[in-house]
Amino acid sequence: DTSMYSAGDVVTVLPEQCEKRVEALCRRFNLSTDIPVDLQKNLGDEAGNPGDAGGGGGVDSLHRGVRLGDLIQGTLDCTGASPAKWFFELLEYYCPSTASLEKEKLRFLISAEGSEDLYIYNKREHRT
Repeated sequence: DTSMYSAGDVVTVLPEQCEKRVEALCRRFNLSTDIPVDLQKNLGDEAGNPGDAGGGGGVDSLHRGVRLGDLIQGTLDCTGASPAKWFFELLEYYCPSTASLEKEKLRFLISAEGSEDLYIYNKREHRT
């Protein structure tokens, strides 16, 4: 038998975004798809908090110089899925301190008190 595969082999299927949609998304944010992006693993601090806000935290370099277009095309759904709550948590975490109004609104949306507003904003309004 000249089969390339044998019992126990595993196949992984990874979807990709349409290249035209990725280009449109980057144009909307005035970014080039050719921008190199460095990916890093956030190690967090001793308490498990993100970032290096305590002792012992930091980042571990994973990949350097990944094209932004390739990153978006292989990892983000820019064609219709509403983002999950964790996406808004990430936005709040990385929101610059100079954008205090936006940071405050994001904190509210991810809080227990703001969960209904997050649902209305994100799901009912069909935001993508």
